[in-house]
Amino acid sequence: MKNCKSQMASIFPCLMIILCIKGALAAEAQSLDKIDATIAQFITRIENPSGGDDISTANTQLLAYMKRVLADSRLLGAPLPKAHQAGLKANRSEDGRVCFYSWDDETGGTMHFFTDLVQWKGKNGVHWLKLHPREGAEGPNYDRGFFYHDDLHSVRTADGNTIYMPTYRGISSHPDHTDGITAYSIAGDKLVEVPAFQAKSKSLTSIEVPASEVEWDENDLITFKDHAQTLLIPITTKDGQVTGHFLTYRFDGHKYVFDEKAHEKANQRSGK
Repeated sequence: MKNCKSQMASIFPCLMIILCIKGALAAEAQSLDKIDATIAQFITRIENPSGGDDISTANTQLLAYMKRVLADSRLLGAPLPKAHQAGLKANRSEDGRVCFYSWDDETGGTMHFFTDLVQWKGKNGVHWLKLHPREGAEGPNYDRGFFYHDDLHSVRTADGNTIYMPTYRGISSHPDHTDGITAYSIAGDKLVEVPAFQAKSKSLTSIEVPASEVEWDENDLITFKDHAQTLLIPITTKDGQVTGHFLTYRFDGHKYVFDEKAHEKANQRSGK
């Protein structure tokens, strides 16, 4: 009998610890679910205003809320299904260290305005930055922003750094758009643009090309193949029409170097 009491006495604290751990995990999961649902509610208000709801106010409130929750490192790996279904774009890196967020402000007509933020894990924790619209951007110089699409591609350099390359689209007006790619790297606690694209005469941190809405439906435009070892940039006309040809950049362990001898076509693209 004493042995039974002794065993129960030793088991009880273990059960309490297990229950506490389960309770903490449940609370944590519930918290992420609440964040997901709250973001979804804001975006729904922006995209489908009703009852006198003000779109500008909803955007301001969503931005303020995102600024608070982006301090939470768990968002870097959270799928946020409700927010995604509502219209939030969240493009995460495979290593779980960087995520780009964007949503349509729904304040334009044929020209679309987007709010863009990026969250990353630095040396001393998680950080975030609002990319667009930039502060003070007004009138004809207003920063319309982008929506990020496709996967957040990344590649490891020979010296151990990781380059993150989101692809994005800016919508000026029908059918004039811009497609682009920018290279970033984490330096300590900072996310910095890096000159990862070696063109004929200079290194670039970004590459942009004119595009049209028709081409968005029919082509991937800027794309990768060979497990991100090859980058293809479409050759388009001034009004964004495709030519069916691409500029080819090969990763040399440090940068994507323009291959002047390559003549890629759309049907030659394959792999990630």
